[in-house]
Amino acid sequence: MGIVNMLLTLPAGRQMLALPADQTAPLEAVMRQLREQANAKAATAKAQDNESLVEYWRLVSTYAKYVARAFKRENLKRETAPTRETAPTLRRSEDRSGRATGSDRTRRFA
Repeated sequence: MGIVNMLLTLPAGRQMLALPADQTAPLEAVMRQLREQANAKAATAKAQDNESLVEYWRLVSTYAKYVARAFKRENLKRETAPTRETAPTLRRSEDRSGRATGSDRTRRFA
């Protein structure tokens, strides 16, 4: 089993599954263009040593990639989207005191 696109677990993501190909193909293309443009902006910001803008444009690029992948026809051909029950959950690591450790503090899904 591949990685589940978590966008498809949202109600709006499930609505994407019902869209016809003539509506999703242009949206996928626009999101891929957005990703390329955001990467170019990130490179420009990096050349100017503006780390906060680099982070912002990389984040925009990443989200555009995820949305574009959600619009791919292979994903939309499935009859059902992943649900909260079928989506993978991340386990958090705990230290001896029972508190979450490291980056797991922000990545816990219940």
